[in-house]
Amino acid sequence: MSSDQSDKEFSERYKEEYRYLLEYARVDWVIFYVVHGQAVAAAGKCASEEQQTNVMISLISDLYDAGVRSIDLLPTDHPPYAVWNLNKEDTLQRIRQEFEDLEEECDMVDIC
Repeated sequence: MSSDQSDKEFSERYKEEYRYLLEYARVDWVIFYVVHGQAVAAAGKCASEEQQTNVMISLISDLYDAGVRSIDLLPTDHPPYAVWNLNKEDTLQRIRQEFEDLEEECDMVDIC
C-alpha cells in the first residue's frame, strides 16, 4: 500500500470518527473513553500509543472548534456539570496531561 493511499485511508477514518463524535455531542454528553475509542479507530490498527494520543488530541481540538466543551460532572443535579473555564490550548494541555498521568484505563471517565 502506498503512503498516499495510507494517508487517504487515515483521512477518511478520521473524518468518519469526527462526524460520529460531533453527532454524539449534539444529543448527549460524550464520555471520554468514547473519544479515546474513536481516536484508536481513526489512528488504525498499527498506530503506536503516541500516534493514538495525537489523533485523540486532534479530534478533541476539532470538536472544540465546533463548540464542544469539556466538563466536570458534579455530585448535584443542579447543575449536574461545570464547563471548564479554559481556552482551547489549556484544555488540550490539561486533557493530554491527565491522560498521560492515568494509571488505569478505567479511570478515563474522570478526565472530563
